[in-house]
Amino acid sequence: MLEELRNYVHATLSGATEDMQYGVPVFLNAHGVPVIYLFGSKKHANFGFLKSTELSDPDGILKGSGKPSKHIRVLPGKPIDKVLLSAFVRQCGSIERGTDSPIGPTNETRWKTMTDPHPNTELLMKLNLRDIDASATLFSDDFIWHFFNPKLPDVQGDYIGVDGLKAFFKAMAEKTEGSFNVEPVSVTPVGNELLVVHVRDKMYLEGSSVTTDAVVVWRIVNGQITEAWDIPAVFTAPEP
Repeated sequence: MLEELRNYVHATLSGATEDMQYGVPVFLNAHGVPVIYLFGSKKHANFGFLKSTELSDPDGILKGSGKPSKHIRVLPGKPIDKVLLSAFVRQCGSIERGTDSPIGPTNETRWKTMTDPHPNTELLMKLNLRDIDASATLFSDDFIWHFFNPKLPDVQGDYIGVDGLKAFFKAMAEKTEGSFNVEPVSVTPVGNELLVVHVRDKMYLEGSSVTTDAVVVWRIVNGQITEAWDIPAVFTAPEP
């Protein structure tokens, strides 16, 4: 079903390009704006619109509590209403830059305020979490990602290697129906080995928008990322 939807987007959205952001396929229009995402589970697929507030929807077809992200749910075994989808997909083609995307900034711009010349900061700037495979050489073979969040016990834990990091973001995408987004705020080098990065995690959980401050501590040894701790502020974060 997702493959059929993917082919439909490329055939319908003029000049569409495809990207993978936090484990979710995202489609950019000819202006380079992320406008559509696809999220699939065993029970359904969401055909999502990242700029729903810029789309005409007088009949309230688009669903979801997200703003500006909303979706149309597609069920397996039922025909895809491409006429309905087309009414929104074609509108996506004319959206230009100027509003924020819930998926977050591109790798090129997201570190633009982090100008510290420390070599470890420069190395981390090369990391593209939207395309982890392209950044694989930045990690050591025994890299470990530690995720601390007792409110997400099925996701909390240690993830080993590049494949483990990909598995973490896939799990978060599934948990949040593709809405999980990490926005870097600041970075502080600590000595010659550690970087402390303040980020904001944004997502939709159980129908509610949640924004949480978090700290990611990166360990860099001999020019490679060897370990990272993702520690969100879970005890003072709002309940979903």
